[in-house]
Parts: sequence; structure tokens; C-alpha cells
Amino acid sequence: MENLLTRRLSHVPHKHYMKVGNHMVEVRRSDEKWAEEEQVVFMQWPVHVELYGDHDDPQGFTELTATVLRLLWAHGYSAVAACDFEHELPWSGGIQSPVMPPERF
Repeated sequence: MENLLTRRLSHVPHKHYMKVGNHMVEVRRSDEKWAEEEQVVFMQWPVHVELYGDHDDPQGFTELTATVLRLLWAHGYSAVAACDFEHELPWSGGIQSPVMPPERF
């Protein structure tokens, strides 16, 4: 997944993240252990992609988030966004898609 994002996003690579314009994308493995009863299923996924944005460019951050989702979906990865602007993203950040990954986006 990290290689896919590295190849497809114009960025400046850093040790633990990619710089894309004024934003950062971090791909990391999740080692967290979850209790059986916890129902936030996507938080249990083995890989998390975190995006950090420039507060002066909210539109650019939203567009980057949508781009990352579409790239992951196009390559068969299940992905959902957890943010305050899910309603502005395709399939409401993925959560409204009847299948994962979405078949069209």
C-alpha cells in the first residue's frame, strides 16, 4: 500500500511519511489489540493511512483525501475515511458503499 501511494502521489518522501504539497500522508501498521466487543471494525484493520492537513487549504486536504481513497479502492483495498468532512467524499468516505471496496467511485 505504501509503495502504491508513493508511486501515485507527487510527494517528497520523508522517513515516516510523504509530503504532498502542504499536507502529509503517513502509512503505518496497526499493532493495537482490540477487545472482542469493540465494534469500530475499521479501526481494527491492519494498516492505517493518516492524513495531516494544512488548515489554510481545507479544499486541498479534502481533495487529497478523496484521491487517496480512490487510489486504494482502484487497487482493491478496503478503505474508509473517519473525518469531519466524510459527506464531501465519494461514498461518504466509503462508509455508504454497499460493498468494499466500492465498485464505482
